[in-house]
Amino acid sequence: MTGDWVDMFSRAAGSHMTQMDVDGGRVLTVRAVEVVAYDKKARTALVHWRDDALPWLMPQQEGLLLAAIGWRPHELTGRRLLINRDPTVKFGPDVVGGSRIYGSPDLDRDTAVRWRCGKRKLQRQLV
Repeated sequence: MTGDWVDMFSRAAGSHMTQMDVDGGRVLTVRAVEVVAYDKKARTALVHWRDDALPWLMPQQEGLLLAAIGWRPHELTGRRLLINRDPTVKFGPDVVGGSRIYGSPDLDRDTAVRWRCGKRKLQRQLV
């Protein structure tokens, strides 16, 4: 697999979930998480669902969010995630849209998490 995101997503067309598959929000149950390397410096995960849905190539930022909650990839099996379309997602300087985790019915309360994405950027999100 090449390190080019555009190439990776174009080859995944039809076999992986896109932002339009979750437009309006969907709660999906994780069946398995497969760590997939797309270059030597960073990793992402392919999430397989118990529900009738295509696998989701989870962006690295969403993996950081789950780690900030305290969930590791091997602990996601059986967890439910609310995935929704986010039209503000950027790829480089371009706004291209994408899918994001907006929460989980398995969390018993709202949780504010902070994590570092990039060298200087600190992200905060309520899930």
